Amino acid sequence: MLSLLLFMGISSSVFATAGTPIVGVPVGLDHDPGGIKIQNATTDKAGKFSFKLEEGMYNLNLSYAQVAKILSGTNKNYAANPAAFSINLMFIGQSPDGNIFDRWGILTKNSTHIIINRKTGAISLTVPKGGGIISATLTYTAVRKSEKVDPTQKKQVGEVSIGKDPVKTMTQLRTTTTTTEAPAYKREAPAETPTKK
Repeated sequence: MLSLLLFMGISSSVFATAGTPIVGVPVGLDHDPGGIKIQNATTDKAGKFSFKLEEGMYNLNLSYAQVAKILSGTNKNYAANPAAFSINLMFIGQSPDGNIFDRWGILTKNSTHIIINRKTGAISLTVPKGGGIISATLTYTAVRKSEKVDPTQKKQVGEVSIGKDPVKTMTQLRTTTTTTEAPAYKREAPAETPTKK
């Protein structure tokens, strides 16, 4: 318990989260490989849960269906239009020496943001040498309405089509290669050689 409190205190500055906490969501942790369940947790009133783990690879199991069911029972706006909300999992890990690591076991200074949706399966986690404590917060936020683009205009880089209307999603840096074609030359027919009669 003391190590968990120290972890929460040290990492609070890099573990800032936004959104409304999702309470009472069951979370499971399995060994990878093997799939043997080793720990269970439930999100608390702040949407948080944590595990103290040894070095190794794990799978975090968080069911989108269960999250959606809980939200639908507590938020009528979500129940009416789930697509208008984003479900967010903010993950961070801390080793005994105080270093912060991400979900891949790589040292970092920031938390890892994972979007939970229908396509989310088991979330792979790596705890580096020496072990550590992983902590996460589950929240939901209203999605900002994307700026719609005139559908008659040509699609630009960084846009995708949803339905019939192109919707600007994000700016992507791409290198555009311009190909200049050589001018076409008219091929002339070879001169005819007079035939001897």
